[in-house]
Amino acid sequence: MMVLSVGFPGFPYGAVYFRKSNPPAADWERDYGVAAEDGHNVFRHWFMWSAVEVAPGVFDWGDYDRQLELAAANGISTIIAEMMTSAPEWAFARLAHARFERRDGSRVESQAVRRWVGSRGCVWTTMMPGSWRGTS
Repeated sequence: MMVLSVGFPGFPYGAVYFRKSNPPAADWERDYGVAAEDGHNVFRHWFMWSAVEVAPGVFDWGDYDRQLELAAANGISTIIAEMMTSAPEWAFARLAHARFERRDGSRVESQAVRRWVGSRGCVWTTMMPGSWRGTS
């Protein structure tokens, strides 16, 4: 793990703020201002692989760039929580052999699918290719 602490506050006081698409972009500027007024000096953001590498070799840093710009403008430091375990959908199709496995070689399937597949009132809004295999 590499840790960079340039300009990090002596006593960090803040919150986890940005997880791709939440909160909505219309709220960011206001939220940073209010956080700074309330004495927050650090935000942690989830930099999810699935949100950054939108296609093989194609990176979208726009939302993350804006988060760091707002942090700098409001005197708030940033902790980057790099989430490499949130693979993009294209990777599941292209790298199906690279799924998580247990020591015995069996694949780790989605526990959410296993628990709630077929439940009434359950709507799946993000399905990854192949996540239904072996769960019915």
